Amino acid sequence: MFINIHTHQPGDRQNAIVNVLKDFDSIPAEGIYSAGLHPWYLEKDNESLYINELKTALHKPNVIAVGECGLDKLCDTDYHLQEYYFSRQIELANEYGKPMIIHCVRAFDEVLHLLKKQNIAVPVIFHGFNKSHELALRIIKQGYYLSFGKHLQQSSVATVFASIPLNHLFLETDASDLHIEELYLTASALKGININELQENISVNASVVFGSTFG
Repeated sequence: MFINIHTHQPGDRQNAIVNVLKDFDSIPAEGIYSAGLHPWYLEKDNESLYINELKTALHKPNVIAVGECGLDKLCDTDYHLQEYYFSRQIELANEYGKPMIIHCVRAFDEVLHLLKKQNIAVPVIFHGFNKSHELALRIIKQGYYLSFGKHLQQSSVATVFASIPLNHLFLETDASDLHIEELYLTASALKGININELQENISVNASVVFGSTFG
C-alpha cells in the first residue's frame, strides 16, 4: 500500500489524503480528505464564516485531518491573523479529535509553542519537511511526525530523512508531479530497506495517527 499523506490532486489514488483549502461544502462523500485554513488565503473580515465552514467539513467522516494549516512568515497575510486562525484550528483539532497537518515556513518556534500552549491532544504531522537534522529531532522529540516529499531529491534533506526513525515518517506528493511510488523507491533506498518494509512501517504510522482509515 502506497499511502500518500498529503496531495492537492483530487485524482490521486484511494490511499491518498486530498487537501481541501476552500469550498468545504463541496467535499465529496467518497475519498479521503483533510480540510484546513491555509495561512496564504486568510481574510480578516470572514473569521466566523471560515471557522463555521471548517466545522461543517470536520463533521464529515471522510475528512480525517485538520490542515494544512499553520504559520508562514514569507507570505503577505498579517501574522497576527495567521496566529488567530492557527490557534482556532488547534482548538478544533482537539474538539473533533482529528490529527493536524502543519504548514510551517520560518515559524517553527512559534508553531511548536502554540501547540504546547494549547495542549494539543491529537497527532501532528509537519508536511513537506526540508529543514535541518536538529529541527527534525526537536519535532519528533515532541512525539510529532514528519512528512517528506519532493525535497527528498535534495542531498541535504535526504541525509536528514535517512536519520529519522521509521515510526515518525510519512511520504507525500503535495502539489508536485511526482508519483508516490517514486517517492517510496527513493525513500526505501535512503533507508537501506526494501520497499515492502517501508510500506509496512508507514502503514503502521497511519494506523496510529488515523485509525483504520487505510486498513
